Amino acid sequence: MPPVFNGVQYHLTSTLPHERREELARTLTTHGAVPASSIATATHIIADSDTGFDGWQEVKQGKIVTASGLFYPSELWVVRSMELEKLQEPEFYSACPRKIFSGVVACAADVSRKSIPLTSPQD
Repeated sequence: MPPVFNGVQYHLTSTLPHERREELARTLTTHGAVPASSIATATHIIADSDTGFDGWQEVKQGKIVTASGLFYPSELWVVRSMELEKLQEPEFYSACPRKIFSGVVACAADVSRKSIPLTSPQD
């Protein structure tokens, strides 16, 4: 089985506490990721917010386009990927504070047949 973070080039933003950045870097590199040489070469920008870090305006304006698009996974993305031993989709762990349900999985029970189409994903 390949390492959990195989193929990930990460950038840890300076808005994360120094000790936490060191811990995350250790976890990521131990499990197959490599630090990006710059924010522009990162596949994942791990942050505690989608703004406020060095380069955020350039990324938002499209002047810097990361290899993975504009995903800003929070540190929870690293934690959950390790717990589940599988790389998680970064968009489900957004660092954007406006996405308050990022990372939430909801389940319903006792749903009537009539309501099933309303609760099922739409293609």
